[in-house]
Amino acid sequence: MTTKTAQLKIIDHAFRSIPQIFHHFDTIAEKLFEMNLAAERQHRKTRGGSIVRGFSTAAAARLFTVRHLAEALKKPDRYSVTDILHIRLECLFAQAFAAENRDAILSAWAAAGVDIEAVLAVDYSEMMGV
Repeated sequence: MTTKTAQLKIIDHAFRSIPQIFHHFDTIAEKLFEMNLAAERQHRKTRGGSIVRGFSTAAAARLFTVRHLAEALKKPDRYSVTDILHIRLECLFAQAFAAENRDAILSAWAAAGVDIEAVLAVDYSEMMGV
């Protein structure tokens, strides 16, 4: 089992290593982060607003940003257009960004030494202390 601190380092390193690719006025990292931050805030609000020590909403948003990109890089055809009815939009955006920028993201992550399997292994429930 990897410590929470080590998992946070994996998340932050992968997030910082997303290349500066713009989608309109924001980078893809900024766009996905904002979407995931809003979703995480809503999720925690419905959980009664409990405070999770050592795993902020921003850290969770960074986790989902890199996890959704990593999942999309690993399985590029994971979702179809009908999935928009059943999954979070952040997942579809990540898949679209990964499809359009696959080589740039993979190159940037490889150059930075980002381990996609380590990103995918970070356990949200464990980080939340559940």
